[in-house]
Amino acid sequence: MRAEVARCYLLGAGISYRQARYAHAMEWARIGLRLIEELGAVADQAHALLLIGTIYSDQSETAQAIAAFEQARLRFEQVNDLTGLANTLNNLGVLYLQVGRWQDTVQSYERSLELAQSVGDAMAMARTSNNLAVALVGRDQLDRAADLYRFSGEQFARMGSALGVAVTTYNRGEVLLLQGQPAAALDLFKRGIEAIERINARNFLPEVLRLAAEAAIELGERQLAYDFAARSRDLAIELGMGAEIAVAERVLARIALYQGDFWLRR
Repeated sequence: MRAEVARCYLLGAGISYRQARYAHAMEWARIGLRLIEELGAVADQAHALLLIGTIYSDQSETAQAIAAFEQARLRFEQVNDLTGLANTLNNLGVLYLQVGRWQDTVQSYERSLELAQSVGDAMAMARTSNNLAVALVGRDQLDRAADLYRFSGEQFARMGSALGVAVTTYNRGEVLLLQGQPAAALDLFKRGIEAIERINARNFLPEVLRLAAEAAIELGERQLAYDFAARSRDLAIELGMGAEIAVAERVLARIALYQGDFWLRR
């Protein structure tokens, strides 16, 4: 009976989390975890800690999230739950990257990807290979990043995920841009823009529009660059995406500098 009560608390915590009722979700998750710890149910403890870490992560409580995920990892290892372990390691990779723990980031993603492949989890393979590629781009390991983006895109395509294919397409374009191939990069950015517009995933558009602007700058196509960057900025403003507003403004300023226009027109 106590085990059922504990699971009910965790189920309620999960529902509250999806409703963005974070305080209530955390309260019930902690009650559920305490009851499960009293019962010694290690597998259930792992899932409870995974939920707690996710709640912390969504609230940008990074240190607490890492601590919870690391505890979840130990318990998933103890019960040999490879799927839970792969998911937890992927989550840890995301947070380790945020705090600059590069070696831990790559190790977590590498192990998560290996586990996902061992159990044939296509979604986890697609997700983690994409995340690992992002980390490798930050370390200038562009060739391997390109291979991972391509692999991720293939997995998303097999699952019929149009968004996953679109994102990995423009991620591959970013690698080409960094490798000094702006024309090829711009082709992939345009394909990504078309695919994202087709499925109306508007929150992804500011990033790929801004990347397309950067490719157009490298090609000397200033007006095209301005059009992409201005659209990126305007959409980011509409969606309230502060970081994307800032980087789009930076690209617009770069275009203005090239044109000798020190008063950026809106």
